[in-house]
Amino acid sequence: MTANEQTTRRDELLAAALNYARLGIPVFPLPPGSKQPYPGSRGFKDATTELDQIKAWWTRAPESNIGIATGRMVDVIDLDGPQGVESWQAVSGTPVVGVVSTPRPGGRHLYVMATGKVCATGLFPGVDFRGTGGYVVAPPSTYDGDADHPYQGQYVWVRELHPNGSAFDLIAGDADELLG
Repeated sequence: MTANEQTTRRDELLAAALNYARLGIPVFPLPPGSKQPYPGSRGFKDATTELDQIKAWWTRAPESNIGIATGRMVDVIDLDGPQGVESWQAVSGTPVVGVVSTPRPGGRHLYVMATGKVCATGLFPGVDFRGTGGYVVAPPSTYDGDADHPYQGQYVWVRELHPNGSAFDLIAGDADELLG
């Protein structure tokens, strides 16, 4: 990566973190290429929409990934690959406000309005729920993989969030359209 590309990447991460905060979505920094919080931090418990704090975090560590605290403004249905997609298609009906392609092959994060429900894993094969007390990695963050998860890549919006007052516009379409 050239110095210019690195500067552009840093600017992109800060701009995205600030944009989420302006939408009312609390954010916090994660180490570059990682899903785990910085050692010694409180992770999602430190998440904020305070712009000065976000600028300070990304000034200290400008290549940080972006963590979004779920359960406050949005929750996320985490579909782990084709099995998760198939499971969700069988039980879909939850109004979706945003869709992210994750680095996991075939993985998706389906953003829904916050429900007040807590996180749950294994709801269906390949389907987890991130609500109160949880977080997800947000675009344009990257994941470098690890021994348990050898895939890598970037988190990318397939269908971006569109503000509508204190909520977000619902995305019309059936499961195939949302996940395509």
